[in-house]
Amino acid sequence: MKHLVVGTVALILGFIGMIVWWKTFGLVMRGVVPVFLALFGAIAILSGYRRAITGKDNGEQVPGKSKT
Repeated sequence: MKHLVVGTVALILGFIGMIVWWKTFGLVMRGVVPVFLALFGAIAILSGYRRAITGKDNGEQVPGKSKT
């Protein structure tokens, strides 16, 4: 129950902060979003590359997963 109350308070304060500092919030988001997109894209490419090298995308069974 404590987590629910703390989460609700944090959510409300976060929305108030976004409204009060909207210009600053927008400026930060315009700088952070492209960086995160580039990082997540690089991680996805590397993950796909590693899966292709190890042959896990060729229909082989991945250890720990059953074919059901």
